[in-house]
Amino acid sequence: MLDQSEFCRRAVLTDFLSWWRDTLQACVPPSWHRPQDSPKIVIKRAGLALVLNDDVQPIEAYDIEAAARLAAEGVAAAHRAALVVALEPGRFVLRKLSPARLPASRVRAMASFDLESATPFATSDVRCFVLRPVDETRPSPTAYAIVKRNVIDPIVEALRSVSVPIAGVVFLPAQGEDQIWALSTGDLAELNKTPSWRRNFPWITVTVIMLASAATFAHLSSSYSLAQTQVDETLPALERKAKAVRDELNRRSARMAEIKALRRNLAAQRPMAEVLEEIARVLPDSAYLTDLSIKDGSASLVGFGQSASAIIAPLEGSPMLKGAEFASPVVKIPGQDGERFDITLNVLSR
Repeated sequence: MLDQSEFCRRAVLTDFLSWWRDTLQACVPPSWHRPQDSPKIVIKRAGLALVLNDDVQPIEAYDIEAAARLAAEGVAAAHRAALVVALEPGRFVLRKLSPARLPASRVRAMASFDLESATPFATSDVRCFVLRPVDETRPSPTAYAIVKRNVIDPIVEALRSVSVPIAGVVFLPAQGEDQIWALSTGDLAELNKTPSWRRNFPWITVTVIMLASAATFAHLSSSYSLAQTQVDETLPALERKAKAVRDELNRRSARMAEIKALRRNLAAQRPMAEVLEEIARVLPDSAYLTDLSIKDGSASLVGFGQSASAIIAPLEGSPMLKGAEFASPVVKIPGQDGERFDITLNVLSR
């Protein structure tokens, strides 16, 4: 039984070999390997179809044995060594795990967890396939496909019975999408039951290592140049967006400072009811008001009393009111004992 460190080392080595193989395959011109030109068996919702040189031959009643037999004849007629299996939408479930490309071992672990925790499928009833985009030049997320065993296994067994290997498994896009997915190299080899030594032997010889190193260096250099060009093109736009975000943050900070200042001012001001209660408390009983206004920490009192000068002292004696003074001359009311007064004063903050 492998301990955790040994398992991690093997996973890293497997991921490196898988990446190396895919990188070298991406360096090969598309005209050298075109599995999409091979005959195809398309698994539809309503049955099967065999595609030979763009000629679609429907296979009635989901006759798998007939499909395998016709596929073997089509492969021989097309002088091809293998056949492509294509699944239409509805025959598989596509699950995206991450917006970035991840190593195959991580994808398998994440797919296993996602299948058990986020889908209603039983692991014994379905197959999980790690996917790769057919167009490797486009940015694509990490994804895997869920296919029921009763959909894919009979086709694979029937093709194996007539000695027709599978060159690839393609997952066709749904309406409105253009991303075509294909089976990863490791899963395809497992589906064909290719021995591991036979899969990896060409990649571990000295000659292949030398050629692969040169091809990898050229590919990385090209990728670096392309990435640098993309960075140079997108950096000015990102800098403008960052400046706009900073400006917006500064504006929001200034608004928050203003709001905090207003809140402090409101908290320092006394409620009007408290000011009215204090004025009513200190005014003599012989005085009454006809007009009262309070604004921005100052108050204006207009009213009548027997002695206007006797009103100033109680107002000044209040701990809440200060600076009481007449805003206009006191006016004697003809025919009465009272006087009309107009007093301004300041309301102290808390």
